[in-house]
Amino acid sequence: MELAFLSYILMICGGLILLTSLVVFVKMTNWIVWLKGNVPVLVGCLGIWFAMIGWSLTSYLPVSGIHSVMTASVVKLSGQEFKLVIDDGVSTYELVGSGDHFQTRTELVQPNALWHLLGLPMMTVLDSMVIETNRFEQSVLQDQKDRWERELPFTGRFDLPGLERQDILSRQIPLRDGALYSLVLQHNRLQWVATNKAAKEAVLF
Repeated sequence: MELAFLSYILMICGGLILLTSLVVFVKMTNWIVWLKGNVPVLVGCLGIWFAMIGWSLTSYLPVSGIHSVMTASVVKLSGQEFKLVIDDGVSTYELVGSGDHFQTRTELVQPNALWHLLGLPMMTVLDSMVIETNRFEQSVLQDQKDRWERELPFTGRFDLPGLERQDILSRQIPLRDGALYSLVLQHNRLQWVATNKAAKEAVLF
């Protein structure tokens, strides 16, 4: 099942459950009975919970061992200033900064066997990316890191019982004009690999 389709199904189901509970609530005339057995409230809370799960799921991407999850391209602007563009196929994230390399932090979510049977795949999301310098003195004097961090929705992180979460900090990836990298799953870890000549030369340098 497509991850985006699953998230929309959860939000639609949550909305329908909430709407049903509201209709029952409005049509009730005996409020004492309602106060004693507040089933509509419980059902409404269940609907809100489904909708919130669906909403928090929308930023995650399915992960497979066959296709890359996202790509990172590097453009040199001037001197040591670079523009890093990460594309996950749905959204594009840009970061401009001065440095020699970049790092990313991604969250890898692995469902247990039950969730996997229900159609929930292994997933990931880009949490942050940073451009840094290898020169220790410069980094200490400037005390500066160019960073981008994901803004969590009010629903927070996608979370359900039976999910194993892992925060993965990538190694230092060299910045070179025209370099292109791909984030792939290798040995249950997400790693950036060079995918064109400029990136391969930068890694070997």
